[in-house]
Amino acid sequence: FPGHGGVLDRLDSHLYASLALYILINIFNVVI
Repeated sequence: FPGHGGVLDRLDSHLYASLALYILINIFNVVI
């Protein structure tokens, strides 16, 4: 995302990365 404040952007990207990881783990748990 285009930066407004560096800290906010870092928090956003960290949040989305955690969310993606959480979803991936849930998908793997369903598949296995």
